[in-house]
Amino acid sequence: MRIDSHFHTWQHGKNGAIWPTPDWARIYRDFDLDEYQRTARACGVTGAVVVQASPTDEDTDYICRAAEQSDFVKAVIGYVDFDSEHAVARIGELRQRPKMRGFRPMKFMGDADWLTQPQYAPVFDAIDAEGLIFEALVMIPHLPSLARLAANRAQTPIILNHAAMPDIKPETFPAWKDGIAQVAASANVSCKLSGLWDQDSQSTVDDQIAPYALHVIECFGPERVIWGSDFPVVKMHGDYAQWVAQCERLTEPFGAAAQAAIFHDNAARIYGIG
Repeated sequence: MRIDSHFHTWQHGKNGAIWPTPDWARIYRDFDLDEYQRTARACGVTGAVVVQASPTDEDTDYICRAAEQSDFVKAVIGYVDFDSEHAVARIGELRQRPKMRGFRPMKFMGDADWLTQPQYAPVFDAIDAEGLIFEALVMIPHLPSLARLAANRAQTPIILNHAAMPDIKPETFPAWKDGIAQVAASANVSCKLSGLWDQDSQSTVDDQIAPYALHVIECFGPERVIWGSDFPVVKMHGDYAQWVAQCERLTEPFGAAAQAAIFHDNAARIYGIG
């Protein structure tokens, strides 16, 4: 059994979908739930978490409706505009959706320290008050700030998306490695084993991906790593089955219990999937 902790669905020009743009040619088309489910089920996936793809309220409303109509989709991670005066009210509204589990703002191109800026404290307070998850879509420069946020908000479940989207390059590896270790020091943070093909289409083979996957598992431990496909973005540089197979190979040295945790049990626990 597997739970896919990270997939997207969209319809271009509808439901607030403003991404991907034409420069993402391989995925510049509609991706519906039926296509995703066929792909995932063929790889032994029994349930999934749908994640917002566009920074619009309409996109989140769309994936909430889709999830409510699907037994396969077990949980939703939505978008909320942290800079909106209505952010707190929006969190309260979306909390009423039966599969809503948390929020992911799209500020990964923002200032390195945006996570700890005081104007966002009420939004994080609202997430805490509703018992929801903060999903951190960040890059290497944000990791020290994320580490401070996690340490100061030990009650907040935080999930680092795509291991901070590292470039698979020797020159950026030391900063990424140190940043991951800082974030992992807080027990309230988990990390998705996903998205490692996203930044560089030439870096998809085991020897190139292994240092990143292994460092994540070593820092967070198998009990705080959650596998995800990042479908359909994974199709930019390969396919779903290839990513599953690679993650199986890279996690095999940690043993069957660790693999069960990474591929299923951790997501079931953290997202409250029965």
